[in-house]
Amino acid sequence: MNRYLLLIFLLWLCPVVVNAQPSLLPGLLQHSYHEYSGMCIYNGSIYLLPQNKRPEASYSGVIFVIDTAAVTTDNMGNVGVSDAAVHTLSIDGFRDMAHNIDRFSGFEAMVIVNDAVYLTVETDADTDYLVKGYLKEKSVILTGDRIALPKLHRNGKYLPNAGYEALSYSEGKLIVGFEYNYFDGGNALYFIDTSFSGGGAHIQSVPFTRLPFRLTDMAGLADGSMLAINHYWNLNGNSNHRESYYREIDNTNDPDLKHWAWNQCFTRILHITVDNDGKQTRWQTAMIIPNKDCINWEGIVPFRGGVLLISDDNSFPILKTKFRYYPFEGNR
Repeated sequence: MNRYLLLIFLLWLCPVVVNAQPSLLPGLLQHSYHEYSGMCIYNGSIYLLPQNKRPEASYSGVIFVIDTAAVTTDNMGNVGVSDAAVHTLSIDGFRDMAHNIDRFSGFEAMVIVNDAVYLTVETDADTDYLVKGYLKEKSVILTGDRIALPKLHRNGKYLPNAGYEALSYSEGKLIVGFEYNYFDGGNALYFIDTSFSGGGAHIQSVPFTRLPFRLTDMAGLADGSMLAINHYWNLNGNSNHRESYYREIDNTNDPDLKHWAWNQCFTRILHITVDNDGKQTRWQTAMIIPNKDCINWEGIVPFRGGVLLISDDNSFPILKTKFRYYPFEGNR
């Protein structure tokens, strides 16, 4: 389809996207190939994770770091960042890691614990991975350690363009979430020891309350619970795409979805708790994101009585990266 005809079609299909507030990001963070896929806070800085899906010789992989003290917000929820507040970390060992993973498709989530950096890797094959590195001055040095994360299947096939988009840390364990959790059974979050000892044999599957749509990122809180993004992106009309499955959602028992239809974008922030002595994980709604800000949200961190969200990027102007602040009720 002609590029401009496609743009007109997208505007017709989802006009609310155009109303999303603009980012106030420095030029370094705005390039469309970044396609942000995750975000975390560590030692007073925000770490932004581009997908980094280009392992050619000229590209080493990057992570951006923002000083939280320099982040501003306005009463419309826009987030401002000055150029001086941003610096870049290279990912040492990135090309070797990417070339040694079958059908590497980029990073999806990140968390940092005691200077150890953990990243989920999505592939176009039947196995994703969790990899490990360390912060050192102006770089992240990958160790070569990795744990295989088998793709989840539906109707005998693994979901296209779907992977482990959520990663957090709680009480000594990494917590990894596959983005699709609406199976008839088997929905789970996966608890993994930070040492990676025992490899895949030490992955603990903890049941997770059935969740419609996508789980696109998680962020840990001081009490061991987590915040997360639950998102439905309605601009994928391909019948083979992951979103096509969500037309089957039964919204009768979900009050947030009372007036939802499959062609409408939807985002909410979840509060996830680990209950029953670590044997069950459950979610409840913490906040609904306004439909005027319909965009493909991919990263979340707790921030000043609310959350910061960041979207991925696209070459279309209406789908440029959005970096937004949403306060919780009582902090508005």
